[in-house]
Amino acid sequence: MPTVNTLRTYDNSVIREDLEQQYSMISPEETPFQTAIGVGSPCSMTNPEWTVVDLQEPVNNNRVSEGDPTPPDDAPTLAERLSNYTQISDKIVRVSHTSEAVDAAAENIQRLAEQMALKLRELKRDMEVMLLSNVAANPGSGGVGGTARVAAGLPAFLRTNIILGATG
Repeated sequence: MPTVNTLRTYDNSVIREDLEQQYSMISPEETPFQTAIGVGSPCSMTNPEWTVVDLQEPVNNNRVSEGDPTPPDDAPTLAERLSNYTQISDKIVRVSHTSEAVDAAAENIQRLAEQMALKLRELKRDMEVMLLSNVAANPGSGGVGGTARVAAGLPAFLRTNIILGATG
């Protein structure tokens, strides 16, 4: 039994809380599509273009007689030009000087850096959703008050094995 004047933890109201020192992220952060496709070369324009070649269907009767002087000409295999638009996305971060300066319980962090890191994670998730959405590319109208450029998602480029039903 403690003596009468012993300071006990039950009586001390200024003991710092024992809070968890790390965040428990409850939002999924995985971006499997971006992980699968990797990072390409940097884009140097707002409307990048590339070519794709669609080979002719294979056939099981491609044979000619030996010495045939004039086999029939095959149709040329030509490249098709495709393009997309770059899209600007943002997440705005504001942290007051006071919030940056105070020592909050269970956090030994810089608030601005923390908010920037969290917003970058959110942007990556936004990009994953955009890339997998059936959205058509749009050049936008530019300028103040104009419409933003829209990058097409993967479904906009799919050409085969698509079943959309009667209403698209």
